[in-house]
Amino acid sequence: MSVPEPRIDADPAFDPSGLPEGWALAPTEPLEQPEHPEDTERSAPPARTPAARPRTDPHSRSRRRARRGLHSTFMVFASLVIVALVLGVVAMNALFAQTAFAVHSLQTRVTDLGEQHDVLATDVARLSSPSRIAAWAERYQMVLPDNVVILRVPGFGRATSEAP
Repeated sequence: MSVPEPRIDADPAFDPSGLPEGWALAPTEPLEQPEHPEDTERSAPPARTPAARPRTDPHSRSRRRARRGLHSTFMVFASLVIVALVLGVVAMNALFAQTAFAVHSLQTRVTDLGEQHDVLATDVARLSSPSRIAAWAERYQMVLPDNVVILRVPGFGRATSEAP
């Protein structure tokens, strides 16, 4: 499907004197083609002359400049990106705050458990002291034996260098 070319001379607002110096209008009729292209010599295509350049009217230039402004789709996209970044920063800040509270809670628990460990270690040391055990034994009328016998069971206890 071919699109008809606009005719410049049909535009009443067109003023050919407004063209820059050295510029001319392109011909409206197509250039003649040879009947047999094989008969012509092959040569470089002709260089573009100022007359062959397309003309730009001031109306299309202003439309093009208007399109160079910020498009609404770009503004919507940029706004969405900015909102997403702000929400991401706020979410990360909330996660950091939540983590800080959890760390503080765990540090408090570690401190409490350390104090509890110290109290229990002191209790173990106090309860396992030989003087406390001797006092307890006397209170329950226990006496030390006169003759102490140590029984050795083969295969248990310290390893000895003796062979059986």
